Amino acid sequence: MRTMKGAISQRHCQYIGVGTLALLLGLPFCYIAVFTPRPIPSLILQGRAIDTGKTYKLFVANWGYHTSIILQQPEGWLLGPENDVDAPFVEYSWGDRNFYMNADFSPTALFSTVFLPTHSVLHLRNWARDPQPEDGMRHLYSRQINAQQLRRLIRSLETTFQGSQSRPMPLPPVARFRGRFYPAREFYIFWSACNAWTVQHLAAAGLAKNGWSIVVAEQVAPHLLDFKALSPSLNR
Repeated sequence: MRTMKGAISQRHCQYIGVGTLALLLGLPFCYIAVFTPRPIPSLILQGRAIDTGKTYKLFVANWGYHTSIILQQPEGWLLGPENDVDAPFVEYSWGDRNFYMNADFSPTALFSTVFLPTHSVLHLRNWARDPQPEDGMRHLYSRQINAQQLRRLIRSLETTFQGSQSRPMPLPPVARFRGRFYPAREFYIFWSACNAWTVQHLAAAGLAKNGWSIVVAEQVAPHLLDFKALSPSLNR
């Protein structure tokens, strides 16, 4: 009898644990589903022509804990940050506002970043030339893309901005970063984090395989399609 009661008690504890976990995950999921604004096609692509007779350079950079997308800007598109809109190359990266932009690594901020829906930012950085492995990233990957792929990628990336069909005003400059931060549309949480964002937008342009369980930066590379590793450490 005691053994049976113990088994029932253990089963009840398991049910309670599963229910609590479902509640902890379900509430943020519902909040995100209800309050995330729908993506709005950006006006920045309207009337913009791309030379279909050439190919364009595309890079994915692994900076250690997060990744970014660096693209060759089509002539006359003005995609760069406010301080250098016509930069030859433009880097897009996304993350939690407190952790990424404000460098708040306190236990409270870390818990919120991982387990709670938090506000996000998009960082735009200008590059005067194509990036090289010596520029500080841990790993760098490169490939050539055509005009159609580039247009699809830009269209997807531009939906990250918060607001209407035009870009919002940039946030105040942050001394540690060369580019500018902008309010972003989506909430940040561990199942929708910065490295999943990188793969999601590359996949939208047919440049990566979709992956739902991407969390750390090292998980991005296996999803890339036809990229070449430029970092010396990856060619050993």
